[in-house]
Amino acid sequence: RVFAIIELLRAVAAFMVAPILAHVADALPGDLNAGTGVTLWIGLGLSIGGALFGVAIYTLSGARPQKPDLDEFLDGESPAWYSPPLLARLRSGVPSPVTARERAGTMTVPAHWDEPTSVGPVVFAYDGTDLAQRAIDQAALQLGPGRCALVVCVWQPANVGFTPTDETHFDADQAPEVRRAAERTAAHGASFAAEAGFRAESTAVEVAPTWEGIVRAADEHDASLIVLGPHRRSGLFGHFQGSVAAAVIAHSDIPVMVVPEGSRAALVGDLTPQQATSSR
Repeated sequence: RVFAIIELLRAVAAFMVAPILAHVADALPGDLNAGTGVTLWIGLGLSIGGALFGVAIYTLSGARPQKPDLDEFLDGESPAWYSPPLLARLRSGVPSPVTARERAGTMTVPAHWDEPTSVGPVVFAYDGTDLAQRAIDQAALQLGPGRCALVVCVWQPANVGFTPTDETHFDADQAPEVRRAAERTAAHGASFAAEAGFRAESTAVEVAPTWEGIVRAADEHDASLIVLGPHRRSGLFGHFQGSVAAAVIAHSDIPVMVVPEGSRAALVGDLTPQQATSSR
């Protein structure tokens, strides 16, 4: 829209300036060729002046190349492109761009995680199932109370990727609704972790496959341990789908505690994906 307006103004200016320059060329003393040469120099000067004016406006406005977040745009949470800071100040209600440094500065991090001597938080992969809750309970027995914890619920539109912990209906094809359900599920898991003695926070991560969201959350929060309650998979489909626990172990340098169904907790630090799969 902005470029369309600029091109429209350029066309209007050309139609307005052309007859003026033609009149100047005809009115100047001497022959028509001399007048035409003068008007051409005038046109060149106007072009250079317009270019310098455009560069000045670009510099002062703070406009810079932007990489839009199409996911947030499609979800209706943010515009595809933000207005330059100068335009945002002139127009009320127009969001200005947020730099990566500013975005990092606005991230909410619990105060007790900022201590340089503290151990990183324990990351729980929580999908709303009893297995995930059992993993939290077993980790509490192994680690003791007082540890910081981050409960992560990984979600995707349509496929969802978790079991909702409440009766609230949501449309699986609507990303904002799935995200809110995932946030409620993560908060539900954090309440379990708090009851087990952890100082727990929760977060919902949109990514596929699931293991990538778990590893990413653990890396971003400098986790000291990842706790998983893997599901038993059988049949040909389960073989091709693979194990989330094995994928997390294969792609993360952080120790992983796997709490298999119906068995005691097992600490997995250096297991291969094949060993992790056999321990399920």
